Amino acid sequence: MERRFAAAVRVTEVDYGAVDEIQGGGWSLLVLDEPLGTEEAEARLRQIRSAHSVAELPVIACLDSSMDRERARVLIAEFGVEQILFYPLNHEELAQQIARILNTSLPPAPVESAPRHHVRAAMAEMWTRLQDSVFRRLELLEEAVASALEDHLGADQRREAEREAHKLAGSIGTFGFMEASRRAREMEHIFEGAAPLAPSEAARLADLVVEIRNELERAPTNPEPEEDQAVPEAGPGSVLLVSGDTGLAEQITRAATARGIQVETVPDLTGVEALLARESFRVVLLDLDTPPDSTQAFDLIGGLATRSPAIPVLVLASSGAFTDRIQAMRRGAAVFLQKPLQSDGILDAVTRHMGDPQTKGLRLLALDDDPHMLAVLRGMLAPTGIQLTTESDPLRFWEVLEETTPDLLILDLDLPHVSGIEICRVVRSDQRWSGLPILFLTARTDTDAVRRIFAAGADDYVAKPVAGPELLSRIRNRWERIQLYRRLAETDFLTGVVTRGKSVEMMERLLSLARRNAQPFSVAVLDLD
Repeated sequence: MERRFAAAVRVTEVDYGAVDEIQGGGWSLLVLDEPLGTEEAEARLRQIRSAHSVAELPVIACLDSSMDRERARVLIAEFGVEQILFYPLNHEELAQQIARILNTSLPPAPVESAPRHHVRAAMAEMWTRLQDSVFRRLELLEEAVASALEDHLGADQRREAEREAHKLAGSIGTFGFMEASRRAREMEHIFEGAAPLAPSEAARLADLVVEIRNELERAPTNPEPEEDQAVPEAGPGSVLLVSGDTGLAEQITRAATARGIQVETVPDLTGVEALLARESFRVVLLDLDTPPDSTQAFDLIGGLATRSPAIPVLVLASSGAFTDRIQAMRRGAAVFLQKPLQSDGILDAVTRHMGDPQTKGLRLLALDDDPHMLAVLRGMLAPTGIQLTTESDPLRFWEVLEETTPDLLILDLDLPHVSGIEICRVVRSDQRWSGLPILFLTARTDTDAVRRIFAAGADDYVAKPVAGPELLSRIRNRWERIQLYRRLAETDFLTGVVTRGKSVEMMERLLSLARRNAQPFSVAVLDLD
């Protein structure tokens, strides 16, 4: 929203410190992303409205869709809420309402041409926004350490300090503060347990918290975002085919055109490097039978695999020799296809490796009680076209799951009230969600934790602090498998429409949503026979 409206946007956690900041005035609009309807939340809104400087401040409230509609009308009347939006939130609708309230034209949504080039910039921007709340979390740890040094650290304060150290360790490493993350993890381990802290442990905590602050007050160690280079824009489906087999090239080009994929063909490796410098391609389809020899072809594979961003290379070869396969994989090839092969089979493989546009339309639900971690995920995934829904309350998870019907689920291992392991087991026990891919984000990577993650039915895990490229790679890999599974299991081969089983599943979900929201459910039956 900040880039789209060219306006200053301040993101803060909803607490009484934020109330003081809002009452300071100078704001044009307040967007409340808070579960209103609770006494605590309404008390905060009432306190905000009590200040003269914000008495007329327009408010957009983002609410749980299960909230009673009569209660929503009361909020509008009592607190002067300008607009209410219900989850799952449509970001374009939010942008339209912001433009209406601010009486400005709605700028077009930005088009991200090369998502990987923007991830670091997004993370740098996210650190600028979140660093104040990170330092507030650090202050809580400093207060706990002071209590430990004075030998009056209470059980409640100790548990809170352990939790804050855990959250801090999981989030700050993502911004490049790797040593600070390690020190926060050490603090978490010291705070664990119920035995009184020894003087040496309290002294160690004091050293660690000072070292963390010193590191956080320096710039992140991640390099600053680079200016976008003038790289030619790849088309929606740009493929470079290197093959001296004119018949095969014509077949692939015709089939690709029918799928809306653009193919440029060159007969040999001469000038390929120069062509790649002038134009951008999402995939290179390389025929190893192309002269002059395979050595030059393998060198090209290695060069494309080490580019940033890398260009996936799909290898075609008449020989299925094991040595050729090994050599291709060593150099970084994505797929080895043995000829003869139908052009549709080749293009199916090409489509699965078309790069970042594959993630567009992917619905992802992330559950983590740390708002910093959820903000980090939003920053990482925003440029990719993934539709991300975040939830911080484990007790609301099931409701949000059924409302959003995600394609992939990200869970934190350590959650309040109910663990990520228990949630994973609940998901796997339900027939509707038993096949939902589940990815854990966890700071616990010991053998026992990993064993419990996979025993609960998870598909994969990523260690915190999260590295953006690793997370995106894991998500893309799962998304490819999801799409392949759906094509095979959910679509009728002859008609191209969804199967009976999938139709029943979709109808049951829609009926469940209609009952929950007390809305009518209508069905139209079209008989084509």
